[in-house]
Amino acid sequence: MTTLTQIILVTAVLVALGAITLVFWLVRRSARSIKILKAGVDRIRQGDLDVRLPEIYPGELGDLAHGFNAMASSLSAKEAQLQAYAAELDTRVQQRTQALANSEAEMRSVWSAMTDVILVTDDHGQILRIAPTSPEPAYQVPPEYTGRSIQDLLPFEQAMVFVEKLHAAQDTRQLVQFEIPLQIDATTFWFSITITPMQEHTLLWVGRDITGRKKIEEELHRLNADLARSNAELEQFAYVASHDLQEPLRQIASYTRLLEKRYKNRLDADADEFIGYTVDSATRMQRLISDLLAYSRVSMHGKPFDLTDLNESLKQALFNLQITIEENQASITRDRLPVLKADATQMVQLFQNLVGNAIKFHSQEPPRIHISSSRVGDMWAFEVRDNGIGIDPRFSERIFILFQRLHDRSVYPGTGIGLAICKRIVERHQGKIWVESELGKGAAFYFTLPAV
Repeated sequence: MTTLTQIILVTAVLVALGAITLVFWLVRRSARSIKILKAGVDRIRQGDLDVRLPEIYPGELGDLAHGFNAMASSLSAKEAQLQAYAAELDTRVQQRTQALANSEAEMRSVWSAMTDVILVTDDHGQILRIAPTSPEPAYQVPPEYTGRSIQDLLPFEQAMVFVEKLHAAQDTRQLVQFEIPLQIDATTFWFSITITPMQEHTLLWVGRDITGRKKIEEELHRLNADLARSNAELEQFAYVASHDLQEPLRQIASYTRLLEKRYKNRLDADADEFIGYTVDSATRMQRLISDLLAYSRVSMHGKPFDLTDLNESLKQALFNLQITIEENQASITRDRLPVLKADATQMVQLFQNLVGNAIKFHSQEPPRIHISSSRVGDMWAFEVRDNGIGIDPRFSERIFILFQRLHDRSVYPGTGIGLAICKRIVERHQGKIWVESELGKGAAFYFTLPAV
């Protein structure tokens, strides 16, 4: 064997040994890297998201370590977000729990302050729950009543009422309310019962003691009945008294005028003056009694309400005042008026009194009067405006009172009943009447009537 051959063989052996050594080293390094990666995965499985691999290896092992570290960082960030969200949820749950506890405490406080009886039943009236109530013994429902039927706890007639209302609430699934007297310890209490359907086959019952209110209502009803009877008796007395006075006054006036006609200037001046006073007093008394009759007839002899064209009512009132209008050269204008349900005769009287007043209390200028109306909600508002002498605002309410006058009879004759009649007519029709005016600046009379 030559020296060259030996050199080649030695070289081959050395190369083989080097290759084997390199392969062995690479295998060991790969195994070590895989072991490190496995250890990192195991730590992540155990919840340690802070683990990181050294990124010192070239090639695929380095890429694998880098990817592992990126995954661990992402998981760590997600865990931090989840922990923050969990903490927020925990805070919210605590707040909601506290709010629910506060609400329950408030509800119990409200219940304890109420005298209402509160029950929850099924559709058959069987008591499922009894809410806490006040310590007042009269309103307590014993806890042992749970599971029993409401109907079984009541007398037959009252139980039938409860069954009827129970079925009504079941059928309509709507709130049902009624009032009923109940016997508690031999004492009668009035209760307002409200049945409210809740969930399916569940009803809420609330019973409220209204005994005090019922007593007040009964007393008010009695007082109203007494007042109505008293008013009717007074109106009847006024009508009868006024009617019965008419005839003797008519005779007094007739005979006094006859005395004046036959003996005026035949007796002394005092006698003539006395006769004049008597004639004037009798005439005024006749006019006063006539107006009193008209005032009493507003309620006693008023006609049923029917559809009334107020344009026709005003037309008739102006026709009745035709002579007065011509004598005073009055100018009267009007807007179109509505059709309402009213007493047609009294509407004529209302317009006649208001327009007649506007003419009577005119200024030095000829009377100018305008009648108008406007819709205000469910009412019609009417205005009768004039250019007369006006009214001191201090007397804006006094003028509607019976027999109240602001001027001397010698200047403005009358009995002081006209506006009182207007007020009575308007109030009979469920309206209001008032005036807005200033001295020397005319007056505007307003009144309202319900719309059809």
